[in-house]
Amino acid sequence: AIEVQQQELKDEGATAREIATALAAKEQRLVELQKEKNRLAEQQRELQAAQGGGDTKRRKLEPIRELAENDPVVRFWKALREVKEEVGDSGAEVVRLPDGVFWGGNKRLGSAVMVRQCYKDPFQLINDNDDRDRFVVTGT
Repeated sequence: AIEVQQQELKDEGATAREIATALAAKEQRLVELQKEKNRLAEQQRELQAAQGGGDTKRRKLEPIRELAENDPVVRFWKALREVKEEVGDSGAEVVRLPDGVFWGGNKRLGSAVMVRQCYKDPFQLINDNDDRDRFVVTGT
């Protein structure tokens, strides 16, 4: 790659001094990049050592953080016990969280969700089944 750049500089009419200066700058940049690569590799080794040597199968997982009582996610999960079912203006059933609590702790998702019939039927089937703890519901 350096030889190609050297030829390009010659083709542009660069002097030998200009070519040498450009090559020296490129070599210096390569040295800097190698130092940065070595520094990052050392950081990676330190992080792996701090996490148990990088062996994820044997490493004890630590909780990321404790959530405060006023954390939006904590408030959401606790509020699920207090949801209110009501009939909306359109006649559709709505499940509403308490004021200031949002679905998944995300304000953009709001505090109410419409309950569609297609949710009720599978719920009833699962709820009526003696093995209801063996069901997994997926979807969006």
